[in-house]
Amino acid sequence: MASENQGAKTTRFLKWLIIMLLGILILLAGGGRYFSKKISPFLAQQLKNQVIRSSDSLYSISFSDFSVHLFSGTITIQSFQLIPDTTIYDRLISEKTAPANLFDLSVSELRLKHAHPFRLLFSHVVKIRSLEFDNPAVRIVHRTVLRSDTIQSVHQVIANLITGPLKAIYINRVELNNISLSYKNLSDTGSKVFRVENAQVILKDFFLDAASLKDTSLFFFTQDAWLHFTDITLPTSDSLYYFHVGTASYSTQYRRGLVKNISMQPRYNDAGFDKKLKYRQDKFDISVDSILFSGLSPNDLIKERVNIRMLRILNPDIDIYLNRALPDNPKKKLFPQELLRKSPFHFILDTLNIEGANVIYREYNPKSGFTGEIPFYNINGAAYNITNIPGELKKNNHCKVELNALFSNKAKITTMFDFDLTNKSNIISYSGSMDSMKARALNEILKPLALVKINSGEIHECRFDFTADTAIAKGAIHILYNNLSVKLLSKDSTTGRLKGQALMSIMANLFVINRGNITDAINPQNAFVIYKRLPNQSVVNYMWKSLFAGIQEIAGIQPQQTQNIIDEFKDNKLVQKIRDKQEAKKHQK
Repeated sequence: MASENQGAKTTRFLKWLIIMLLGILILLAGGGRYFSKKISPFLAQQLKNQVIRSSDSLYSISFSDFSVHLFSGTITIQSFQLIPDTTIYDRLISEKTAPANLFDLSVSELRLKHAHPFRLLFSHVVKIRSLEFDNPAVRIVHRTVLRSDTIQSVHQVIANLITGPLKAIYINRVELNNISLSYKNLSDTGSKVFRVENAQVILKDFFLDAASLKDTSLFFFTQDAWLHFTDITLPTSDSLYYFHVGTASYSTQYRRGLVKNISMQPRYNDAGFDKKLKYRQDKFDISVDSILFSGLSPNDLIKERVNIRMLRILNPDIDIYLNRALPDNPKKKLFPQELLRKSPFHFILDTLNIEGANVIYREYNPKSGFTGEIPFYNINGAAYNITNIPGELKKNNHCKVELNALFSNKAKITTMFDFDLTNKSNIISYSGSMDSMKARALNEILKPLALVKINSGEIHECRFDFTADTAIAKGAIHILYNNLSVKLLSKDSTTGRLKGQALMSIMANLFVINRGNITDAINPQNAFVIYKRLPNQSVVNYMWKSLFAGIQEIAGIQPQQTQNIIDEFKDNKLVQKIRDKQEAKKHQK
């Protein structure tokens, strides 16, 4: 009987305990909801006031709903907007205190997780585990202003967040997902709106307190900002190309980045591209597997200064096409040094590595109706000290480039370039050498452009050394070869094909070209070239044409000389020339 009474008492106790716990939970839930309703408007107003105070009234915020969940420590904000006051911005411009960039931000939903409001109320500290932005749309308008330190101005705006009663802000992780970004440079009248979709930004360890205000190693008070972009496609300003990037990512902490699947593709084929041009212009088709870079400071970027320690370009394929049928462009083409000097960015790249590149230069000759090409495969090399910063140029004003490649996939070629970055004449020195190969490999360029076909010949050695400026190229080219035989070509007016000129070819092989220079000491082994540049001639075209002039001189491949011989034959002057040549050989023996 006693045990039964004891069991009944235990049951009643458990019943009352459960009822009491349920009551406490109901009271807590009701109290939590009550306090949430009371505290939400207060925190919302405090946030609005803090944004206005920290930006000196340049920005304000609005939202459709602000809800606080006390137990989970979650704050949810719907339809959040950061709105600039353009009237105040115009006043700051007139006072020369305006920031260079004006922001407009809208977010469908903003979530603050583990952001306990009581810590803010009693300790005046904001501590948040994560801050998440869903589908933010960011609009940036840039103006060139007289304010000297853009970074300092942005830092000050952020630092102002802890003015007043607020002492510190700690956020472990900030995520901006599916960003839509638009950027417009109002200082450039020809600039179009730059748009990027599907971007992502993750900020790690955002600390804003008295200590971090003095920490210069942080990027806007964060340990790391990770940026990721996917599937970027943009038209170029001239509407002739599409620029595409598959993926791009960058870390401010490690100052490293990776860009993959880059391309700049023309919107038209060769014929369609030419129809869009008024004057002669190179057409580029570029694709790059990946680009890696390191040492890029985010603070330098904000100051419009690009400082990269190392940049690697992997497996680029470049196709360059030029139509000689179009009229010359009266506009002067700039040298690389001039392009660097005209860049709006202060630029320094310590080392540029190129790995596994293929470059094909194609040129259409209206006289032949065909396109010749100069192919270079498996290009590897490096460039050093690419800069336009005056202080760096005082230390070293030369950019040096070393490249090796396979010419036409048959002969190894090694080249070196030296760009004088401060000389007003934009001096470039270029030298190199090529291994042995069959001379017929040159037919890809000689047949369409020079109307000459090489039947036979071996090139045993080739070396060249040139110095050029914007007006003239001077240098020497040395070639050892033998067994050279050529056929001169002309365009058939009926079929449009290239056909051999039998008589002229015989005359050329007998009396014009130098068949070889290894055993015959009479023929020169060197050509000293002076080649004048056209103002609208590209640097690549300028260099190879100067080399080609030397090759023609050494080999004697001059169709006009052959025509002169035929004219002499018609005037019965050729027989005497043959006799004179034979007599000269007897005297040399």
